[in-house]
Amino acid sequence: MTKKELGNMKLMKKINKNIILDILKSNEGLSRADISKITKLSKPSISSLINELINEGWVFEEGREKTQVGRRPMRLKFNSRKYVIIGAMFTNIGIDLALGNLLGEIMSTEFIPVEDSREEEAVAKDFRAAVSKLLEDNNLDKDNLMGISIGIPGIIKDGHEEIMFAPEIKYKGILLKNKIESWIDVPIFIDNDVNLMCLGEYYNSCDNKRKDTNMAYIYFGNGIGAGLMINGELYRGADQAAGEIGYMVVGNFKKRDNHEQGVFECNYSSTALRDFIKDKGDLLKGEYSIIKYIVEKSSEDESYKNLLNEIYLHWSYAIANLISVINPEVVILGGEALNIGKEGIKTIEETLKNLVPFLPKVKFGNLGNRAGIIGSIYKVLSKNEMLINS
Repeated sequence: MTKKELGNMKLMKKINKNIILDILKSNEGLSRADISKITKLSKPSISSLINELINEGWVFEEGREKTQVGRRPMRLKFNSRKYVIIGAMFTNIGIDLALGNLLGEIMSTEFIPVEDSREEEAVAKDFRAAVSKLLEDNNLDKDNLMGISIGIPGIIKDGHEEIMFAPEIKYKGILLKNKIESWIDVPIFIDNDVNLMCLGEYYNSCDNKRKDTNMAYIYFGNGIGAGLMINGELYRGADQAAGEIGYMVVGNFKKRDNHEQGVFECNYSSTALRDFIKDKGDLLKGEYSIIKYIVEKSSEDESYKNLLNEIYLHWSYAIANLISVINPEVVILGGEALNIGKEGIKTIEETLKNLVPFLPKVKFGNLGNRAGIIGSIYKVLSKNEMLINS
């Protein structure tokens, strides 16, 4: 047998083993005979491949199926803990971390509070300790780690993973890639946080079996941003700044000391709305949702009712602008928008009907504040579509 023929055989075996894993990921409890029928591969070939997958720890046998006669076939299960992923999201108060399995499910979480004054090495030390704790709590070690993905509220230069602009995060050392790589030898990915939220909702909310899915995920919080999925791929733009809709000229143009916030954000982000509440003499305690507060007050205070209608109108303007450019099939609302309720989303839809000729489905995200963490886990999984590479 020539080297080329041997290489082709190894490649086909690798492909077939990955096909089997993909089948078992979505169809738990199949037998060898079931997989043979699905793949059209012979039973001896399937049995040999599955035996290898069991020996390698990718698959395990869970029990026998119930049958009327004869020997009952053994059920097979994909080992979703063969490797795990660390997903992390940086916020203005700290770092959320989660340990995820190969099905994109969260196994456990940690939170690191980080003050503005923290130095890079101190943040990196806490990050490494949190990763170690997540692994230890789940009886895993660093050899089980497939990769780490970090979401940053800013503009990330894709490929180089260089943070170009991140005004919401003030403390030093916002890029821990080098510090982590010196501690653990796994792939590390840095991405915009809203892009990861979009990715999370895409894999969990949309018909992602269709590779041409077009969707927009819009996040309303201290900042306002969007993740744009075009033909099943995140669209990033020439400077990796696609989706920075906080810079849309929506609302009154206000004088700004710098370019950290755009016009839209200056008027209708959580930060801007909190300033409005403060000017009225009202005081919100802790991290209570500003939008939830405005919705509640609108039923008893005319000024809050007017403010809420203004928010709905201008949020609708921004959504209409986005729809007219990318013509998505679905617009998913996240962040503070989750607190407007069914009446709020109905109001936005009615407004949009008068603004755009083609109205996509507008809905809330399914994942809530977990969208970014789950998206960061899928970021690593998407870079390892073939789990078996050798």
